[in-house]
Amino acid sequence: MENCINFPGIPPHRKTPKGKSKGMHMSDIHKEEIKRT
Repeated sequence: MENCINFPGIPPHRKTPKGKSKGMHMSDIHKEEIKRT
C-alpha cells in the first residue's frame, strides 16, 4: 500500500502521509471511493 497517493487534479501539497489525518482530505475521499469499487 502506498503511503502517499497523488491523484490527478490534486496539487502535491494535498498529499497526506498515512497516519496524518486532518479530517477528510481529497485523497482520502478518493481512496475510499477506490476501495469501494
